[in-house]
Order: sequence, then C-alpha cells, then structure tokens
Amino acid sequence: MNKILDHLTYKGSVDFDIDSEVLHGKVLFIKDLITYEGTTLAELKAAFIEGVDDYLSDCKEDGVEPCKTFSGTLQIRIPPSMHQDVALEAHKENISSNAWINEAIKEKLANNSHTMGELKEILHDGIRYRYQATFNLPMQNTWDRDETQKPQLRVVK
Repeated sequence: MNKILDHLTYKGSVDFDIDSEVLHGKVLFIKDLITYEGTTLAELKAAFIEGVDDYLSDCKEDGVEPCKTFSGTLQIRIPPSMHQDVALEAHKENISSNAWINEAIKEKLANNSHTMGELKEILHDGIRYRYQATFNLPMQNTWDRDETQKPQLRVVK
C-alpha cells in the first residue's frame, strides 16, 4: 500500500481523521506549508496536485524561488574507522569516496525496494510458518517458524 502522493518532484502524505471522515495531508520535505484534504482518495489526490501547482504558480508570480524537495547534498556522521574503510575501498576501485557511497546507497535501495513479497502465514501440521518471497535472482523463498519453534528454514528454488 502506497501512502505517499507524488506530483512533479513533490511528495505528499496521506492521513485521515476518523471522526470527521476526512482525508488530509501535507507536502513533505519542504519548509513551506502546503496542506490539502478531501472526502475521497480521488479528491485528496486532486487537492494535492492543485496545492502543488498553486504553490509553484504563486512562487513564480511573486518572483520567489519555490522550496526544493531535496538539494542532493546529504551530510552524514560516521565513525573515523568507517570513514577510513570507505576511503580505502573507493581508492581500490579508483573512484571518489562520494561515488563509492552513492553506489553503496543505490545497491542498498535496490535490495530494499520491491524485493520482498507480501508476508504470509501458513499453518502446517500444527506449526505456523511465515513465508515471504524475495524477487532477487536467484529466486528465493524464505520460511521461518514461529520464534517458539526451531530456527529459520530457508528454501531456495
């Protein structure tokens, strides 16, 4: 289930108020506040798009630069030993530390994005198994028993 709206480079949240039966949200990752609401998902999506478009139009009309969702610069703090390890690995590959970190992040995101199937539970011979398919090559199926049972059993097809 996707709980994030997407328009141009802007992302928006999807929340709801049970009492008033209203869907609402705000544009994420910017300093300016843009909110929207609707009584149906279609209304919410339309209000989100309209909110972003109005924001961009107002910024242009006022001669103001709209907030960017991300600058592309990320400052992180890591232990000095890890910093050294990154520099050494990057040097071995004849690339910059920045390029090495970019590749590591891409690899991690690729492994985490849409690689896990839906978690399912199966009861077999009185033992409950949890099953989750991964979509990396080679195709793997992971079975693990409840924590009260024996350790994880991995089946590879």
